[in-house]
Amino acid sequence: MTKERKKEFIYFARLALQATNKDNTDASDKSLQEAEICKKELTSNPKINFKLK
Repeated sequence: MTKERKKEFIYFARLALQATNKDNTDASDKSLQEAEICKKELTSNPKINFKLK
């Protein structure tokens, strides 16, 4: 795993943990935004060729 991917993984893991706290709506909103960005990248990148069911 590259350093950049490792940083990305840790960022998303922390965001997910923060979003589980019902008092932290900012983290929850941010994780929904990030998920949408990732979904778009996965479904639009022909090299990945990810299909949602």
